[in-house]
Amino acid sequence: MRLFNPVTMTEAIPGIHDLSNVIELFEDNWFFTTVNVPEGMVLSVNKDGEPILKEIE
Repeated sequence: MRLFNPVTMTEAIPGIHDLSNVIELFEDNWFFTTVNVPEGMVLSVNKDGEPILKEIE
Protein backbone atom coordinates (compact mmCIF):
# COMPACT_ATOMS: atom_id res chain seq x y z
CA MET A 1 0.00 0.00 0.00
CA ARG A 2 1.05 3.57 -0.70
CA LEU A 3 -0.25 6.80 0.77
CA PHE A 4 -2.03 9.59 -1.10
CA ASN A 5 -2.87 13.01 0.33
CA PRO A 6 -6.13 14.25 -1.25
CA VAL A 7 -5.52 17.82 -0.01
CA THR A 8 -2.14 18.28 -1.72
CA MET A 9 -2.85 15.61 -4.40
CA THR A 10 0.59 14.06 -3.87
CA GLU A 11 2.07 10.85 -2.56
CA ALA A 12 2.83 11.03 1.16
CA ILE A 13 5.92 9.37 2.60
CA PRO A 14 5.97 8.43 6.30
CA GLY A 15 8.66 10.27 8.24
CA ILE A 16 8.77 13.07 5.66
CA HIS A 17 5.17 14.23 5.16
CA ASP A 18 2.25 14.97 7.46
CA LEU A 19 0.05 11.86 7.31
CA SER A 20 -3.09 13.34 8.89
CA ASN A 21 -5.15 13.48 5.66
CA VAL A 22 -3.81 10.49 3.75
CA ILE A 23 -5.61 7.47 2.36
CA GLU A 24 -4.08 4.14 1.38
CA LEU A 25 -4.00 3.11 -2.27
CA PHE A 26 -2.76 -0.10 -3.86
CA GLU A 27 0.72 -0.06 -5.40
CA ASP A 28 -0.76 -0.58 -8.88
CA ASN A 29 -3.18 2.38 -8.67
CA TRP A 30 -2.93 4.45 -11.87
CA PHE A 31 -1.73 7.48 -9.84
CA PHE A 32 1.53 5.69 -8.99
CA THR A 33 2.05 4.10 -12.41
CA THR A 34 1.27 7.05 -14.72
CA VAL A 35 4.09 9.45 -15.53
CA ASN A 36 2.12 12.30 -17.13
CA VAL A 37 -1.45 13.54 -16.93
CA PRO A 38 -2.99 12.98 -20.38
CA GLU A 39 -3.62 16.05 -22.53
CA GLY A 40 -7.03 17.58 -21.88
CA MET A 41 -7.25 16.08 -18.40
CA VAL A 42 -6.58 17.45 -14.91
CA LEU A 43 -5.87 15.69 -11.61
CA SER A 44 -8.76 15.82 -9.15
CA VAL A 45 -10.08 13.92 -6.13
CA ASN A 46 -13.38 12.02 -5.83
CA LYS A 47 -15.69 12.01 -2.78
CA ASP A 48 -13.67 9.14 -1.26
CA GLY A 49 -10.41 11.11 -1.50
CA GLU A 50 -9.07 8.97 -4.35
CA PRO A 51 -7.20 10.53 -7.28
CA ILE A 52 -9.17 10.78 -10.52
CA LEU A 53 -8.71 12.37 -13.91
CA LYS A 54 -11.29 14.89 -15.09
CA GLU A 55 -11.66 16.45 -18.50
CA ILE A 56 -10.75 20.13 -18.66
CA GLU A 57 -13.90 22.10 -19.34
